[in-house]
Amino acid sequence: MKLYLFGLAVLLVLMACCVAGQKPVSESEFFARHPIVQAYELNSGVVVALPFYAQETELTLLTGTISFSGLKQLRQLARNNLVPVGNAATDLAIARLFLVNYRRSCVGPYQEVILTVPVSRNGAVKWVSGQDIATALSDPRVLNYPLKLYLSEQVPIDAGREIWDMNKAPYSFQFAYNSTPTSLNVTVRDPRGDGNVVLAASLNHTSGWLVSSYSDIQSAGITDTKTYTLSFAGDFSVRLWNPSYDSLLLTSQSAETAIFLSNNFQPVSVLYQSNVMIALSVDGQYKQA
Repeated sequence: MKLYLFGLAVLLVLMACCVAGQKPVSESEFFARHPIVQAYELNSGVVVALPFYAQETELTLLTGTISFSGLKQLRQLARNNLVPVGNAATDLAIARLFLVNYRRSCVGPYQEVILTVPVSRNGAVKWVSGQDIATALSDPRVLNYPLKLYLSEQVPIDAGREIWDMNKAPYSFQFAYNSTPTSLNVTVRDPRGDGNVVLAASLNHTSGWLVSSYSDIQSAGITDTKTYTLSFAGDFSVRLWNPSYDSLLLTSQSAETAIFLSNNFQPVSVLYQSNVMIALSVDGQYKQA
């Protein structure tokens, strides 16, 4: 019952974010709102424009619960005085898993799996299961902290590491999107050794959607040394996680998936965007060392 109430709360938050009355924006209109301000040359010599643009992206977001005490033990959060958005009394916090297929971006097509947790500095924002979720996630003090990002191509890995100080790593992907799309099947394999499965997800994209909307939204994030803003616009559909036709497998082949596995990540809602536009910037004027 608590997970169900949490799921409904998440959907209410997503519905609030995708406010009715906002008009769809074209690609040119959206990126005009986020103009290029800098060209950054990576150590490899590749030049990346900032903000980073992804013009055509298919995205699935799983939001769920995870152990609050388990996340609090993470050194990368503790050293930055970041506390998961959750509550010690219930030992539940919020976590997110993104499955992303960048069909068109400023560095070409690639795929990415992102493990994140909403955090706040010094535990300024708390959340109790089934309560306060809308207030907690909409609080401007909430920041998304990326624990790990698995990517299929090297240039966006280099950009993430050098510009945003993100914990990005190369992995071998098998993304299979039906053209309708009716389903999503994602397998991530460790490229080392015998290529063991790190993550496998199977989601139904046709049943039980509760809302579909269009918006232009900003989300703030933080890494060990940077803060950033993610702006996106697109078609949103959300529904509750349904174990009857959804499945998620995480294995302990990497430290970060082990964190999600050992701390009992339980998806409760699914957000799907068939075509989203993204602009990712570093807050303030970033200067190369």
